[in-house]
Amino acid sequence: MDHIRFVGLDIHKERISIAVAESGRVGSVEYLGEIANDPDAINKLCDRLGRSGKPLAFCYEAGPCGYGVYRQLASLGHRCDVVAPSLIPRKPGDRVKTNRRDATMLARLNRKTQTSASARYAALEAGQCRGALVSTMSLDARHLDRGSPKRNKVMRPDPRMRDC
Repeated sequence: MDHIRFVGLDIHKERISIAVAESGRVGSVEYLGEIANDPDAINKLCDRLGRSGKPLAFCYEAGPCGYGVYRQLASLGHRCDVVAPSLIPRKPGDRVKTNRRDATMLARLNRKTQTSASARYAALEAGQCRGALVSTMSLDARHLDRGSPKRNKVMRPDPRMRDC
């Protein structure tokens, strides 16, 4: 498995909060702090996080700041997902929102969806194989069933049909 660094960003007009999750279930999630919301700072961040040689996968919550950060990260060759706020799971009693919590939660969510997406893909492939097998078996069963001794009936050709 590729070792990926999952980066969660909480983006505001002037500041970006950053958290990084290492790949794997038990990988730690580390809050790195805040940077200015400008292209130079984002370039420095990508350089600093990319020094380890691991690919980076960014994730941030869609908001009024637009897709400038997405375009910049994509042009640098990194994967970036923009998540709709309504699709982010929240605990029922969790009403406290801080930049640190949001960035950490986005990094965790990014790591979880990446691993579950590959598991879903494998399950989908297995399901498609199973579906093809079941349909083939049911066709075979229908063909075998025509001459089944269980029914005490053997299908004979219809005398009205001509041999071609």
